[in-house]
Amino acid sequence: MEHEIKKLAIYLTNLGKYNEGALVGEWVTLPTDAEKMQAVFQRIGLGEEYEEYFITDYESSIGIQMGEYENIDELNYLANKLDDLYPNELEKYEAILAIESTTTIADYINLTENMDCYDVISNVDSKSDLGQFAMDELNSEILEHMGDFASYFDFEQYGHDLDIEWAGDFVNGNYVYHNGESSYEHYTGKRADIPEDYVVTDFKLVEKKSIKAMLEDKQGEVKVEVEKGSQNKEIEW
Repeated sequence: MEHEIKKLAIYLTNLGKYNEGALVGEWVTLPTDAEKMQAVFQRIGLGEEYEEYFITDYESSIGIQMGEYENIDELNYLANKLDDLYPNELEKYEAILAIESTTTIADYINLTENMDCYDVISNVDSKSDLGQFAMDELNSEILEHMGDFASYFDFEQYGHDLDIEWAGDFVNGNYVYHNGESSYEHYTGKRADIPEDYVVTDFKLVEKKSIKAMLEDKQGEVKVEVEKGSQNKEIEW
């Protein structure tokens, strides 16, 4: 594969051509800029005749997941936020993803601003290690008072109880958990909230709605027509 696989890459496809039986698309590594994105649009035939696109494939080195009809500007916003993270911060971000139910690109973006709400305990990959860490770092005086009896302490059971209380998980040799700090919604999902420097779709492209969304719209139209018909009948009577 010729594209550069970094944190995020998408295969952008011309939907109109796809419906005609031709797969016309290109790999795009994010983040990118408007000039490069416009060049991609031109190469895959997006413009006046074909306006709709979708994502037929994607790759992420840190476990980002997405749907076929994500907004490119929003994805580029996320990619820029990830690009701003230091290596140790990116490692922590990836670990947090293993314990969080992140379902939207907005969630991924907001997580970059809320990583202080999580703690990562290094070199702790078992409940016994977790119990040992907690006693050594948080309750060392108890062990000192126990003296020779400290060797009989059940670190695994203590770690088991802490794991239930903290609701974390063991990820890549570390323990990750939410530390109780409140998280904040920095990005609401509105396109206007995306910094202008990260917007790459200069001309209007229509993203293809999902089948579910189209069906919901159709049902809404039918409902309106039925209601209008009922009102007309009442007037006739």
